[in-house]
Amino acid sequence: MITAKQFKVIAAVESVSWACLLVFTILKYAADWPKGVQIFGPIHGVLFIALVGSAYILMQANHWPLNRFVRIVLSSFVPLYGYVLIDHETGSAPA
Repeated sequence: MITAKQFKVIAAVESVSWACLLVFTILKYAADWPKGVQIFGPIHGVLFIALVGSAYILMQANHWPLNRFVRIVLSSFVPLYGYVLIDHETGSAPA
């Protein structure tokens, strides 16, 4: 079982990794430095899978409507906004 507090930590780390990956993608093409993407790509991928899996577990445990789960997953596509929405959406979830 995952708690809302643990989910918020996953969301925060995933948001930061996504922002870093975007910066490293710019560096990959602007400065011909692909190493950052090679490192942060897989890290972000694992964190994104953890975020989606955790959101699903919380949805099942707290009987959230499907649209809340979809909003959480879609919000994670905008760096750092995902964490803000997740913090708002999980406010009523048990800690």
